[in-house]
Amino acid sequence: MLLVMMGPAAIDVLTKDQRALLKQKLGSLALYLKMDLRSGEKAFVGSQEASKLLQAQIGMWNVEHGE
Repeated sequence: MLLVMMGPAAIDVLTKDQRALLKQKLGSLALYLKMDLRSGEKAFVGSQEASKLLQAQIGMWNVEHGE
């Protein structure tokens, strides 16, 4: 049995390379399946913007009519 010791720097390089490869494969699969991997993030941003708009409208209504 051969035991090979690897330092933290070597492990970091391997991990970084593996993550890059997996990210590339995931992107390819998503493209093939016509899926948007950022759809959740986009929906969240849209809901945040809608919430800000509604809060502004409520604020204007309160200024005009009082609480």
